[in-house]
Amino acid sequence: MQEYFAGFDIGGTHARMVVTTADRQQTWHFEGEGCTLNAVPMEVCRQRYGDLAAQATRELGASPESFLGVCAAVSGVDSQELRAACHQLFVQIGFPWQSLSIVNDCEVFLAAEDKPQAMVIVGTGSIAMAKDSAGQLHRKGGWGWLLSDEGSAYDIGMDVLRAVGNSLDGREQCPMLTRELREVYPVKDGLSLNAYAVEHISDKPAVARFAVVAAKAAEAGDPVARRILDRSAASAYALIRDLMLAMPTQDAARMLKERTPVLLWGSVLVQNRYVSQHLAALLEDQLGLSTAFPDTDALHMALRIAQNMRRKG
Repeated sequence: MQEYFAGFDIGGTHARMVVTTADRQQTWHFEGEGCTLNAVPMEVCRQRYGDLAAQATRELGASPESFLGVCAAVSGVDSQELRAACHQLFVQIGFPWQSLSIVNDCEVFLAAEDKPQAMVIVGTGSIAMAKDSAGQLHRKGGWGWLLSDEGSAYDIGMDVLRAVGNSLDGREQCPMLTRELREVYPVKDGLSLNAYAVEHISDKPAVARFAVVAAKAAEAGDPVARRILDRSAASAYALIRDLMLAMPTQDAARMLKERTPVLLWGSVLVQNRYVSQHLAALLEDQLGLSTAFPDTDALHMALRIAQNMRRKG
């Protein structure tokens, strides 16, 4: 019987899965709909994780029991209780209990180094996380759209809706931002814009999709769009600043001395150079910290962890 390894990268909007044979000679990629574990009902998460896994097993003609190692990097795994619940969801899908590793989608990047390291993800949501020299994890943010997710695509999307609402109300001028929004959603007036916001306020992807509106309008020179993106970068900077204060002093000092870069990830930072460059400048100027993007993505980092689980076993 053919045996496999798998990595999952499950964000608030998109979910991806990579599968490789045990001998690493063949690799397959699959995509599906994501969800944030701490923001939607467990049954919704189980359905979406299961749909993605079923897509893979159908194409491979395999069963979940044939996977030797599976690592899932999941948005919203914010406590041991949620980690255990997510583990159980994958067991219900059919993956063997002992073959599973569940990690936060930020934590997965910190597994590659033993030295102190910090990371910020700004995607549909946002979170900053660091690992100290003792292996202890520290985090700031990432508590969902109601209380946190500052600077995220959702946060940017809400700022876009507010700004366009003010423009339609004659309170400020942002014609390029308004035009770009209408390319995505044909809003007629403030009333229809408000109706959309009320209907989708808790639907993170439906609001986060307007982050690209801000990016395009900022590139065209819209000052309101640039102000929105400036706020996103400043919010991400604040997460890292507060994270560094929470770390052991000697570890923060070591990162500065060794120029250990803060890792940047998430759709906003990867796809929007305006935000990532502004954030990099803030971290360098204010904290003396350099930045870098990981050498691989969360999906393939999860696959590495799955493969290492088997070797250690």
